Amino acid sequence: MRPTLLLTLSALCTVACATTKPEEPPPRPREPPGCTSLKFDLETGTLNGLTPRASQAEVKAQLPCSTGDTEDGSPFNYGGGVFFLKNDFYFYTGRDFIEVRTKFTGTLSTPLLGASPSDQEATFGKPKWTEKLPSMLFFDRPWGCLRLAGRGGAIATVAVHYEPCDKTMSWYDD
Repeated sequence: MRPTLLLTLSALCTVACATTKPEEPPPRPREPPGCTSLKFDLETGTLNGLTPRASQAEVKAQLPCSTGDTEDGSPFNYGGGVFFLKNDFYFYTGRDFIEVRTKFTGTLSTPLLGASPSDQEATFGKPKWTEKLPSMLFFDRPWGCLRLAGRGGAIATVAVHYEPCDKTMSWYDD
């Protein structure tokens, strides 16, 4: 009887073991959805719905892929912010502005990066500028100020500021 029981158990194990799926490797970590689908909307002055006045906690919650931050109130990085070096955009929460640069991995509602600064008057109206930094153009918008900075004849930085252009320009005149 013992050999029959052993044989039966052996057969059951063979059937059970054959129907068990091999263990799958754990899924690879993916970048959070907010970080793979970035939209910088120049009509509303927002990035993925976040305004320039968003707190560091709000930015980190909605975009959990930051590469660093500086505490608000800091003497560095325009008074603090949350930074996304991999995606080339920056939330300067200490001065309430969002900036994207040439390697920004998202989309702009108006494709400005690499465009000619002189062509933007037709889209945004007459710019303001400061003699100290002639490569920067400032456009009044309903939500604050749009700042474009050029390098080599092309726009390299696009920023939306919560404050009006006159106030924003004063930072650069000092």
